Amino acid sequence: MKGQGGGKNWAINHTIHYWLGKYKKSLSLSLAALAVITGVLPLLFIPELISLNVTITCIFIITLFLIFYMTNRVGKFISLVIISFIWGNWHCIDIKNKMDFLSEKNYKIDLTVISIPLAGKEYKHKVRIDRINSKIIFPPLYALWKTKAPLCAGQSWQIVGKLKPLHSSLNEGGFNQQRYLLAKRQIGLLKSQQQKILDSQCSIRQKLINYYSQQISPLNNAGVIYALMFGERGLLTPQHLTYPPNLRP
Repeated sequence: MKGQGGGKNWAINHTIHYWLGKYKKSLSLSLAALAVITGVLPLLFIPELISLNVTITCIFIITLFLIFYMTNRVGKFISLVIISFIWGNWHCIDIKNKMDFLSEKNYKIDLTVISIPLAGKEYKHKVRIDRINSKIIFPPLYALWKTKAPLCAGQSWQIVGKLKPLHSSLNEGGFNQQRYLLAKRQIGLLKSQQQKILDSQCSIRQKLINYYSQQISPLNNAGVIYALMFGERGLLTPQHLTYPPNLRP
């Protein structure tokens, strides 16, 4: 009986030490988030991106994942910082290369319409670039498409066109719209010479907007209602975007 009790105690102690050892090697969610932020933060300050092709990037990331799995908490943190930096740097290079490629000449591009302006006066529509010369683009890129063709969100189009890349105004210390749009993978303005529709079906979201538009448009706060219901800010006026005098900080 005494031997059995000793065996049970040993098994319990062994289990406790095992899980304590696992805990010491594990990385909490907060530290993992801090490592990812620390890894991508240098991309805001480095003067030039580090040129790495896809093969070298994949080899680096796989190696660092193995190090991440085998090392202690400090090693996991450092390897995750490096992984985040390499991954972010590769994404930046990928976007830059595609911008340069699309701005050289006209290409056959397959698009999906994401949103259309509500005001009806603009002809710039947000689209997702699905294919370039029949090659699938992943992760997807976004752009504005300048056209007077009647569109609705959800439609698929094929165009032959060229990209006008984003450019940043020289407003030192001000809002950097170029960086903001690139962070959302929006790369510029597309101008098409030829275009044809592939799928004319509108999305469910667009159908809901069309359904409620006649009921909402006559209201005084139509812009606010559209923004709250559908996330569309096209009908907001400058008065909506400023604080009332009694609510200003």
